[in-house]
Amino acid sequence: MTWFTSDNPVVRLNFNSLEDYNFKGGWGSIGTEIFVPLDSEHLLFTHIGPERARQRGERMTRAETELIRRFTAEHAWRLILAPDRENQVEELRSRTVDPDIFDGEREQWSNWHRQQTEAEREFEK
Repeated sequence: MTWFTSDNPVVRLNFNSLEDYNFKGGWGSIGTEIFVPLDSEHLLFTHIGPERARQRGERMTRAETELIRRFTAEHAWRLILAPDRENQVEELRSRTVDPDIFDGEREQWSNWHRQQTEAEREFEK
């Protein structure tokens, strides 16, 4: 299995069970797992706490890999980025095709430079 990433790639997971987890972890929270896919084959991973750290190059089990892929997809804001089209991605997070959202975002980007220039001019006054 390969790693994919998202538009919100650093996951700070507090995990107790499949029904009891959240993405509010951090460095000072014992049990938090922090991970980010670096590319399709490498994942930067750490576990906060006294447990033995994973060794560089250590492979995750298939079950662990599937869970991390699930949490990566759930943690995304809007985009999942993968090197190949994967059916599992669409199972983890349904695809949304909405021309109104697309057109609205395109309009926002087309106005971005003008809005930023105006904001800078206001700041300079």
